[in-house]
Amino acid sequence: MPYIIESPFPSFNDTDGSPLNNGYVYVGSANLNPVTDPIPVYWDAALTQPAAQPIRTINGYLSRNGSPGRIYTNFITYSFRVTNNKGEQVFSDLNYTDPTSSAGSTYQQVITAIAGQTVFNLSRTYIPGTNNLFVYRNGLRLIAGQDYNETGYSQVTLTAGADNGDEFVFDIGYNYDSAASVDAQDVTYKLPAIDSVFTNVEAKLSETVSVRDFGAVGDGITDDTAAFTAAAATGLQVYVPSGSYSLTTNVTGYWDIASQVSWTGAGTAVIQERGYWPDVGAGANMNRVRDRLFVNDGAAFTGNFSGTQGGFVPTSTQGANWAPRDSSFFVAQDNGLMAVTGFVSNANIDIAAGQPTESIGVSGFAIGNKASRSVWGLYSDVQFTQGSYGFGLELAVKNLEGVNRSSTPYVFTTGTYGIWLAAGGDPSYGGTPTNPSNTAIAIGKNGSTWNKGILFRSDGITGTDGITGTGTAIEMAKGHQLLWRTPSNFFGFTIRSDATNNSQNLTIAAQDGYVGIYGYSGVCAAFFTNATPANYFQFFNSSAGSYPVIAAAGSDTNVGLFYQTKGTTPHRFVSQNSLANEEFRAGGVNSAPVNYLHAYGTNSGVGSAILSAGGADTDVDMRFVTKGAGLVRFGTFVANADAPITGYILVKDAAGTQRKLAIIA
Repeated sequence: MPYIIESPFPSFNDTDGSPLNNGYVYVGSANLNPVTDPIPVYWDAALTQPAAQPIRTINGYLSRNGSPGRIYTNFITYSFRVTNNKGEQVFSDLNYTDPTSSAGSTYQQVITAIAGQTVFNLSRTYIPGTNNLFVYRNGLRLIAGQDYNETGYSQVTLTAGADNGDEFVFDIGYNYDSAASVDAQDVTYKLPAIDSVFTNVEAKLSETVSVRDFGAVGDGITDDTAAFTAAAATGLQVYVPSGSYSLTTNVTGYWDIASQVSWTGAGTAVIQERGYWPDVGAGANMNRVRDRLFVNDGAAFTGNFSGTQGGFVPTSTQGANWAPRDSSFFVAQDNGLMAVTGFVSNANIDIAAGQPTESIGVSGFAIGNKASRSVWGLYSDVQFTQGSYGFGLELAVKNLEGVNRSSTPYVFTTGTYGIWLAAGGDPSYGGTPTNPSNTAIAIGKNGSTWNKGILFRSDGITGTDGITGTGTAIEMAKGHQLLWRTPSNFFGFTIRSDATNNSQNLTIAAQDGYVGIYGYSGVCAAFFTNATPANYFQFFNSSAGSYPVIAAAGSDTNVGLFYQTKGTTPHRFVSQNSLANEEFRAGGVNSAPVNYLHAYGTNSGVGSAILSAGGADTDVDMRFVTKGAGLVRFGTFVANADAPITGYILVKDAAGTQRKLAIIA
């Protein structure tokens, strides 16, 4: 009879796993090189259309004039070899047996006999008397009870001795036409793949456990609690097929639940948490991918990392081609949705069972342990060409606790935080830090600059809408500094406050021993310091009924105040109401003066301006002392013999004698 020559896989694959294109297929005599010892093969089961060897492949399939085809031979056992277009061997078996040589065949064993041999011991078992063993001698099927006897579960005895070199094929399987039942452990199974090993059907079926194996019905009426409990007790991954299951209580296990499953009754199947580490629950199932995994549009990349679709993903000729080249997991999403998303909930964390106490949506661990290399725990690069906004990172935090909490530098409450920059990382991983971390936030230039460093939106802080009210934008503990530095590390800063009217804007700036207060049009006030400051002035406010104070202070015992005008402009000390009510009060030259000089202004038409003495004494003289030959002058008078004297001013000379100064009309 003719036998189909089939690939051990649905199609032939090259050494890199891709479909074999332009490959070569050779079929030859068993145990011989099929390239040098071919056997006749045909394109049809009637064995009338010969197929020339080697047979070529297209996209993994045998090619017959450019179309997929099958080849046939009348040999049950043959040698088989497949190579790619580089001459590299893809598959080879010098003793390949047709897998379809008998219905239900699961295992075949070939034994070369020696002269006179009658007993053959097999490496697999069969069931005597159930027609699940077929024996071939040099390609001819033998008849049980006539040519051989089934003398054991793994033994066959010939009725006549074999010739030296006879080839016997023992085909162990299950006869589907037989009425006899066969235990699954007595039926062998082998995955149709290179280097796969034999097992039995029972072991293979046991790899997948279902609640149906324990009597679960899934009709929504029958109580399936006992079935789920028994399945969970195996400690295995248990499949829950589609259905409606009635449970009286929750049953925890390693469930693999189908999508179309519903629950009736008071309970459900609760999935047991799986830990990565062996000391945290049962170990999780690990699905390993040895090489890079490209997902969605990332799959459009070829082996040389070049994009076949073009567009937004960098190719091998672009500077950012390291993104797909260096990624172990690469997702490209071109329809404007989310490429990678992490959802996590800690509602089901059982702390008592030793489970983790925190949930993390997306995490990254980066280890910088090589000289002259950099490391990033998280990297985001936004390419913004048009649209509404471009955010490198958005942290949207929602407080649903029902409690409005606010931390201070000294009281760090629980609750919500947008960014938490923890210096030193997790000491339990990698050990305790040996030195402080460098900088929490650094703003710098890469390909361009930022227009602003940090911006607080008008409605972003509780307490103010940007027009009314106040809110805390930055809060620090005592001892923390805001430092502005010039390139040579001299202090310099600018603080600006805009007003509704530009003419009321205010700026405070400092640099190189100078602090200035600026209005919209220029300097309002300036403060200077010298290289070795010792004395300074102080400003004090006051309570009701007393005066605010400008005072001198410093390391000297006696420190005066020096008021210096510019040019010839005099000092002016003005009361609040008007210039006419100006008052100047000057104390004496003694260390503790009690008497002083008053200077008053008056309103128009009220009277003359007044210069008077004041103080604690009942009688306080006024003394005008000149320097050198200087004179005390009171106005200017032109002599006139007719002018009468209308009054006089009493003054005292140096000896204390009163003198009269005449007043001429």
